[in-house]
Amino acid sequence: MKQRFRLPLDLQLFAEEGGENGGQEGADQKPAKPEFNKEQQEYIDKILNDRLARQQKKFDDEKAAAQAEAERKEREKNEEYKALYKSAQAELDRARTEAKTAALNATKTQLLIEAGYSAEQLARVSKYVTGEDEDAIKASIAEVIADMPPKANGVDPNPGNGRKPDPKPGDLTNVGKTQYERLKAAGKLRR
Repeated sequence: MKQRFRLPLDLQLFAEEGGENGGQEGADQKPAKPEFNKEQQEYIDKILNDRLARQQKKFDDEKAAAQAEAERKEREKNEEYKALYKSAQAELDRARTEAKTAALNATKTQLLIEAGYSAEQLARVSKYVTGEDEDAIKASIAEVIADMPPKANGVDPNPGNGRKPDPKPGDLTNVGKTQYERLKAAGKLRR
């Protein structure tokens, strides 16, 4: 069953101008330009200028916000670089301090060995040696030598004699036999 409209519609009423010949005669004509009086034109200009001013202000505000955000990000980036730079500087300073301390300890050890201290004595004596450069370390070693002279390693005090070798430990059986023979030869033993 077909449904019928209660009010019949005149479709030609809603169709484009030009009617049956396809609107060709309307294509040649230009649309009429609306005519406004001076007051109406000023009012329309005022409305358009206000709207343009609001849009321009909105655009400028968005541009300023974007620029402020870019500057903030740049500052954050610079702060990160500054933090990295400071940590790198701290690491470099720590490495330089360690290197300087190691060089001073090597100088102290070398000068103490040159002064005649043995390896055993170095551990005890080196903690008393102070100074930030070689001259200060030498002065400190001179004070330490005055308080704790290096131990002599069995050197003969005679300047003409060199160091004599330590005696070799002998076999006690041979020592006993030698002494027995010597006493027997001297006649102090009877047998």
